[in-house]
Amino acid sequence: DDVDVDLHLGDQLTLSVTSDTPDLVTASLSSSDPSTAALTLHFAPNTFSPANGPATVTLTATDKSGLTAQDPIDVTVYQANVPPTFVSGGNVQVLMNSAPYNRSWASSIENGNGDPTGETLNVTTSIVSTTNRNLFSSPPTVDAAGKLSFTPAPNQFGTATIAVALHNSGGTLHGGSDTSAVQTFQIEVAGQPTAVNHAYLLGADAAALVAASSGVLVGDHDPSGLPLSVQLVSPPSSGSVQLKADGSFTYTPSASFQGSDSFAYQVTNGVAVSNVATVTITSEQAAIIEKLYQQVLGRAPDAGGLAYWTQQVDAGQPYGTVAQGIFESDERLDPIIEGYYQQFLLRPADAAGLAYWDQVWKASGGPEQVIGGMITSPEFYASAVAARPDLSANAAWVTALYERLLNREPDSGGLQYWTSNLNSGQMTLVDVVNGFEYGTENFQNLTTHFFQQYLGRNPTAAELASYVQQFEQGATDADIQTEIINLPEYRNSPPPPATGTLELLS
Repeated sequence: DDVDVDLHLGDQLTLSVTSDTPDLVTASLSSSDPSTAALTLHFAPNTFSPANGPATVTLTATDKSGLTAQDPIDVTVYQANVPPTFVSGGNVQVLMNSAPYNRSWASSIENGNGDPTGETLNVTTSIVSTTNRNLFSSPPTVDAAGKLSFTPAPNQFGTATIAVALHNSGGTLHGGSDTSAVQTFQIEVAGQPTAVNHAYLLGADAAALVAASSGVLVGDHDPSGLPLSVQLVSPPSSGSVQLKADGSFTYTPSASFQGSDSFAYQVTNGVAVSNVATVTITSEQAAIIEKLYQQVLGRAPDAGGLAYWTQQVDAGQPYGTVAQGIFESDERLDPIIEGYYQQFLLRPADAAGLAYWDQVWKASGGPEQVIGGMITSPEFYASAVAARPDLSANAAWVTALYERLLNREPDSGGLQYWTSNLNSGQMTLVDVVNGFEYGTENFQNLTTHFFQQYLGRNPTAAELASYVQQFEQGATDADIQTEIINLPEYRNSPPPPATGTLELLS
């Protein structure tokens, strides 16, 4: 700062001023006339060391004869402390449950311009404030070298705002400052994102588009709420895919496409990547084959089976014909016959019995002969009698027919009717079995079961009557199942997507 001094030394005098330490302070007069002179002190800028200390400014008055008088002015210059400075390292992102963080963060750390004695200043840091403290098992600190350290708390995610300042040991005398400007930054502890598998139905063998609203990000999740983007892990084998960060994609099947293809992807929140998820693309034809496999065999099709049956449909075979091929497979028959053993004979199947009834089924074209053979067997009769010692043998056997074939208790009229006919010899066991197996109630039960299995609903009264009539006219179980599978309702559930698009199934 400049210092102004007014001097009034009388007439006939001239003034001059000198400094004994011009490197520290100099002085000047605005005029040599004592009546108007103003004294100004000039302090050297802080460009050397030391920049403080004592100095003497001498004011000299001279008359016309050359005589002088001097007045010394003692000046002491103090250096005010300058606060330290640093450059923030910016925001930090880490993964939930990650290891302790210890990395260089602040840079260009300056400790200030020294204290009044010229000694080097010590710089320390302080965390002024921290929000969301539950994110840390060891809270954030910044050391004098600028290294940031903290430890994320287990299973916690979110964002904390940190305020940090530097201090030096220069003090605050003479208007100095020992604390830097406070700078804030954020520590983001990100959770692990999750990607889910998706299945799409292809409407036609052409390039198919999927918008972001139905893309692979649907159902994917980031627990910390960070935005997700998609990255391809492995491409499809029977086509090509253009996958965008927002989850939208274009799939184009190749000439080798056999009804099903897939590719893998991950999502990232910018800090961590998710598990690998699979996107399956299936043609309308292959989707129906897959549905048949699940409904008839209880499993997804193998690649060879899917390709074979899809080719058959593409060549013009109706889906019912495909179903017939699956119906007659050993893979389907063995579990069904095993189920019949449990249902009618109340025990597991033995290998010889399984092979025998498998041959009977294939020779007769359906389960009717298998069921009839088991029910009329001595083993069934014996187990029925043993289960109901309170009844006559024939009554116990008829009761078992109601329970094991029709899945209900016998009504009194029906039990009396069938038992009396057996007792009188008017009917044989085979006659009774045929009456049950080819009766309206059993046909209704079978029709309802097939509708529920393949269409997911009960038949209407008209449909029930129609299919019961077909049974009564000689249609087999396989015939009825084939007809239901050939219905447009079966093929169109779910409805196929429009040409050139993909429909998200899951």
